[in-house]
Amino acid sequence: MATLGPYEKKHKVTVVGSGNWGSAISKIVAENTASQSDIFERDVQMWVYEETVSVPKSSPHYSASNPLCQSPQKLTVLINELHENVKYLPSIALPPNVIANPDLSSAVQDSTILIFNLPHQFISNLCKQMQGHILPYARGISCIKGVDVSPSKIGLFSDTISSSLGIYCGALSGANIATEVAQEKFSETTIAYDPPPMDVSRSPTPLKGSTPVQSRTPAQSHTPQRGPSPKSSHQHLDLKALTPAIISPKDAHVLKSQQKPNTKLIPLPAAFPPLDGLTLKKLFHRPYFHVRVVSDVPGVSLSGALKNIVAIGAGFVAGLGWGDNAKAAIMRVGLLEMVKFGEMFFGSSSPTGNGSPPGSAALDKNFPRHGNKGDAHNDDRDGDAEMPDGDEHDHEQEHGALEAAHAARSKGVQARTFTEESAGVADLITSCSGGRNFRCAKMSVERGVPIGVIEKEELNGQMLQGVSTAEEVHSFLSERGLDKEFPLLTAVYCGFFPPP
Repeated sequence: MATLGPYEKKHKVTVVGSGNWGSAISKIVAENTASQSDIFERDVQMWVYEETVSVPKSSPHYSASNPLCQSPQKLTVLINELHENVKYLPSIALPPNVIANPDLSSAVQDSTILIFNLPHQFISNLCKQMQGHILPYARGISCIKGVDVSPSKIGLFSDTISSSLGIYCGALSGANIATEVAQEKFSETTIAYDPPPMDVSRSPTPLKGSTPVQSRTPAQSHTPQRGPSPKSSHQHLDLKALTPAIISPKDAHVLKSQQKPNTKLIPLPAAFPPLDGLTLKKLFHRPYFHVRVVSDVPGVSLSGALKNIVAIGAGFVAGLGWGDNAKAAIMRVGLLEMVKFGEMFFGSSSPTGNGSPPGSAALDKNFPRHGNKGDAHNDDRDGDAEMPDGDEHDHEQEHGALEAAHAARSKGVQARTFTEESAGVADLITSCSGGRNFRCAKMSVERGVPIGVIEKEELNGQMLQGVSTAEEVHSFLSERGLDKEFPLLTAVYCGFFPPP
């Protein structure tokens, strides 16, 4: 007779956002929740901004006799009926366990894992709408490539989410063109997640042979959490202890540390499987989408934002016809300035690694970085991402490694995040080779028109993140007299906002 797993509850996953990248991420996590029913609930909620859409005649789903094709339909209806986002990710089949939901409060209800994947300008308002509708012990992952910048301060969108919702939030970023990922072309990504101490300090994950749920006493079955009583002083955690404060450079330009709100974290109940790097890797890793877990949330977030500015600079150079050598120089200098910016305003740490916890070796052991046959994209997907059984998988050792990782974690960005991870150098290479910021900047120079004109003509209503980020970063630096410390970032800004 089948027995229940060692945990009473499973993690429910919601993706907040349904654009091309949001839909691609929903596809990935839904494939994994369906195959790992001992950890995750099968269905994945995907919040969709409702709009009316017509099925294009070029779609394989189009049929004049199909009522869905005879008139415009709600996008959620089309996604749930056709299992495809016909507007934002056409020709890509979504798993049937992706459930499109236009009701935000309903979509996030009872979810322990919230994945944010939408344009950054909507984050603040959506978080306000979510307040009071999410579990107090939920955890988040931000897939938003950008930083919250103004002349007076700079912050991470993972911090914005944390502060607004009172939950811990990590980040995911990498060289990930949504369509290629959805088509299952091989790529890598970086997840930055530094588990809150209260999550890491939970009792070790039950090993094979532990007391099953049905054998527990009523008192054991209803115990909400292990460890200290609810009155214990470390049952709540100040978010200021998790995220490095923004610090001032050691010169005449003094930048006051940013003060974060006194948000308290609620521990994840012990009825759920641990929510750590290993669990997140199980949620996101696919044979075609390889995951590295690090702890450097600021580094991963900053890489995803600043590379867009560098990509515009590379586009300007390409448009001028200066050649690949010049573009390579822009990328090299841009990478150096990205690291410098992170270290100057978020602090620097120099551990033996790049923010990867000591447990990363254990994580990579169970999720190999390459296919079983030595190729980068192995068609034998089950073999590539299969989890070892209880005899081969020493979960207790991995949990101990993750505990040690958090105990030894360093504050501040880590240079190796920029130079070794997909979120850093790999994303920079992709963005400077064919990304939209690069392409539009190149066309701007070739046609002799402002980049804003190209943006309107080529992007069908979408916006270039590099332009707004360059403007915000320049304003932030100029306010402190530091613009000359970052000549490339400043030159890119002046390329489309010439000084008077």
